[in-house]
Amino acid sequence: MMFILHGQMPSGKNQVKITRTGHRYPSSRFVAWRDDAMQQLAPQVAAHAQQGASLPIGSTIRLSCYYVPGDKRVRDVPGILDALCHLIVKAGLLVDDGLVRGVIWEEGEMDRKAPSLEFRIVPLLS
Repeated sequence: MMFILHGQMPSGKNQVKITRTGHRYPSSRFVAWRDDAMQQLAPQVAAHAQQGASLPIGSTIRLSCYYVPGDKRVRDVPGILDALCHLIVKAGLLVDDGLVRGVIWEEGEMDRKAPSLEFRIVPLLS
């Protein structure tokens, strides 16, 4: 299954804030990105479900990612993957991000006008 997200990807690391009482919550910047990404994924998830995909996936997978950055900053790839894994669980694509057993990460040339992340979920044979 292939999906695409438009826009700059944030890091998922250090996006959790903690109150004095110990309550944990995501930063407002991360919540805004996540909400936008969920809106982008919703029709794509529905299309895959209509085609017969059994979601959420409850078996091991590999993620294959192709990232196009919107600027020349050095990216925190593990942080981006962390954000993506949380997103695919929240979007109902995967039961648990612990099922990700492999990742292929490729990065394209910078495109200021159209940063994006295309990712594929590939089930692994048991």
